[in-house]
Amino acid sequence: MTSNDETEIRSWLTSRIGIGMSLGLETCDEMLNRLGRPEKNFPCIHVAGSNGKGTLCANLSSIGSRNGELIGVFTSPHLINIEERTRIDGKPIKTEIYDRYLNQIRLAAEKIPEIYPTYFEITFLVSILAF
Repeated sequence: MTSNDETEIRSWLTSRIGIGMSLGLETCDEMLNRLGRPEKNFPCIHVAGSNGKGTLCANLSSIGSRNGELIGVFTSPHLINIEERTRIDGKPIKTEIYDRYLNQIRLAAEKIPEIYPTYFEITFLVSILAF
């Protein structure tokens, strides 16, 4: 991707903030279909709840890494850079890789009929592709 492409794809992502929240899983489910169901290619643990998610994910990641597993963690929100949301073995995904997956998601969303994923859904989908 050229610098202009990177700016354009990040602008597209930022524009999704304004559409707000989307209840339900229909959008992500259809996007995953369009992306070839990448979540089927790896085992995962979904951690949800009010308190302790970050601590539990850090502990599970540490245990997995010590046992020789390649561990991916998606968290939200990020503190400084969007890439912080997608970590592989404790390190944020590289910007150019993030943007490549972001572009794949935009292309999938623009297929007819067009889908309008939220900012959160897009960042989640980037992580699924990265994992």
